[in-house]
Amino acid sequence: MIAAARSMRWTIVFSVMLGIGLSWLTPMSWIDAVFPVVTMKSEVMAKTPTEVVVRLSGTKHRDCKYEGIDAFSKHGGMVRDLNMERVDMPDDGMTKPKGHYDFGLWRIWPTANTKLVTIYVRYDCDGRDVFVIAAEVLL
Repeated sequence: MIAAARSMRWTIVFSVMLGIGLSWLTPMSWIDAVFPVVTMKSEVMAKTPTEVVVRLSGTKHRDCKYEGIDAFSKHGGMVRDLNMERVDMPDDGMTKPKGHYDFGLWRIWPTANTKLVTIYVRYDCDGRDVFVIAAEVLL
């Protein structure tokens, strides 16, 4: 029994080392999960049956280039692309350095028959496209 436990120790060490070695062959999404580009929160500022206005704020942690922002909803198993525009000022599309930001007020429509809006921000991190879920807004 003791010999079996000792031999298992090396099996576990070998398995961990093999996993770390093979992780470099896979996409780097685990880095994005452990070290996110940005962490954001949302606050519903106004809501009608057909649209919602959301304030986005958060902290940018990594120096990746901002590519854009999109909103989607899921209705009846179908994913629907929603319209989105910044309403407090024009979206300049500029990449911000690391730090805490108020990302502004965003109008999202049409939201009729929508229960959940998911907002994604796209970044270019050293040539890799990274999609961050910025917010999930429950309507």
